[in-house]
Formats: sequence, C-alpha cells, structure tokens
Amino acid sequence: MTESAVPSNPRAKPTMSSTAKAYSKPSYRYLVLGVLTLVYVSNFVDRQVINVLAKFIIEDLGLTDGQFGMLSGLAFALIYTCLGIPIARVADLSNRRNVITISVAIWSLMTVACGYAQNFGQLFLARFGVGIGEAGGSPPSHSIVSDIFPAEQRATALSIYSFGVYGGILVGTVGGAYLVEFFNWRTAFVVVGLPGLFLALVVRVLVREPERGMAEARKDSAPPGFFRVFFLFVGTKIFSTSCLCVRPACFCDIWNGQFYASFPWQNPWHGNIRCGLVLRSDSRSCWSHWNVCWRLGCRSNG
Repeated sequence: MTESAVPSNPRAKPTMSSTAKAYSKPSYRYLVLGVLTLVYVSNFVDRQVINVLAKFIIEDLGLTDGQFGMLSGLAFALIYTCLGIPIARVADLSNRRNVITISVAIWSLMTVACGYAQNFGQLFLARFGVGIGEAGGSPPSHSIVSDIFPAEQRATALSIYSFGVYGGILVGTVGGAYLVEFFNWRTAFVVVGLPGLFLALVVRVLVREPERGMAEARKDSAPPGFFRVFFLFVGTKIFSTSCLCVRPACFCDIWNGQFYASFPWQNPWHGNIRCGLVLRSDSRSCWSHWNVCWRLGCRSNG
C-alpha cells in the first residue's frame, strides 16, 4: 500500500505574510510614518485655522465673542473629548487604517463646510463635525506606529509623528493668515480642507493594516478589555506623572494659541500675516520636543 500523502518537512519555516514582508523594509515603515505624520499635520491645520480667522468670521457673521468662543472651543472640544475613547476602542477591534481614512475624510469635508456656513448655527455644526472626524485620527495612528516599529525605535518614531502637532499649527496659523490676507476667511477653510480628501485616499491606498503586535511577534495580540487597560495605566507611575504635569502644560499651550490668535487684532500694528508669524514663533519648541523624546527613548532602552 503506497502513501498518497507527502510527509511534511519539520524544518520548514512559517511563511511571512505580504504585509509583514512590506513592513520588514525600513523604507516602507518610514513611508507609512511619513503619511501618518502628514495626517497629523492636517489634523492640526483644520483644528487651528479658525483661530487666526477670528476677526473676519466675527465681523462677517455678526457673532459675539462668546459665540466665537463656542466655535473655537466647545463645538470642537466637547465632541472630540467624548468620542476619543470610543473611537479608539473601535480601532482596537477593527481595521485601524480604515478608521483613519474615514476620519480624515470627515474632518476635511467638515472643514470645507465651515467655509460655506452662513450663520452661527451652521458653523457650529460644521465645527462639531470637525471634532467628530479628528477624534479618530490620533489613537489608531499611535497604535499602527507602535506595531510597525520595534521597541528600540518606537520612541523616535512617535516623536517624529508628534511633529504633526507643531507642523499643523504652523501651517494652520501662517497659511490661514496668508489666505485671509489675499482672499477671505471662507477661501481659507476650503483651501486647508481639500488636501485632506486627497490624503484620505493616500492612506487607503498606501498604508497596509499591520498585524497586532507585529514588531515584537507577540502571540497575545488580542485587545484587552477597557477597564483592564485603564487600571493598568492608573497604576503606572509615569502615567500619573504625565496626567499631573504634562496635561496641564498642554492645556495652557492650547489656550495660549487660541487666545493670542484673536487678542493681537485689538492692536492696529498687527497685520494678518504678521499675526500668523508671531503666533508660530514658538514652533522652535518642536526641535526640543523631538530631542527630549529621543533621549528618553534611548535611556529607556539602555
């Protein structure tokens, strides 16, 4: 009796998926990091551009200072805060690349819609939509970066990704100032919003969804429960320190950006472009931010 089955080779190595092969190349890893960083830039451009347009929006729509404060603060921040954790959980359980793609498309469309608003209510709803979209941008991006870079490179990769904050604020304020100087505030919203739609397509086409825990070849890559993660972070000293020290500093930094975007208009010597340039003169801090993160990453890895 002959054996019809071919005996398996015990020495055969498990085949690597096409996605894992792609991410094994540093060039592709950094390409994806670059795309996600551009997404983060777009995130902050669309978030911050309204601040440098304050004077023109208030005059054109006949808003009070309180109403504009709701547009730049409450309309965006409330929904962004409330949806951040739920959308992050969705990203834990589904395709993160698709979550980013949909989020970019939503906040970009809503930014364009801001340029067509005819009254306070319409602009409030458009800013509300921007908050919905942007709530889904950063959490899945952090997760992807953590999965495609090994532990010894992760701090540097995340610090590069964080350049998106300062790049976005720089482009949003200076670019918005130039656009409103030579065109109008409506054109500014449309011009900064439209590139995000192209960027959403780029994410969908170029970025592959990595396997969970891919960089460390983890077997326990299934997402844990929410409360398990919550209590893990609460019991971690560095997390508590971050909440007590870093978060208030970020709060003050964001507040300064919004306040000083409208305050200089009270002084006649401030031109539109000069205001944008003055606002972002502190973008030099992006270098110190990267340097600190890189040094801490090196220290944590010996």
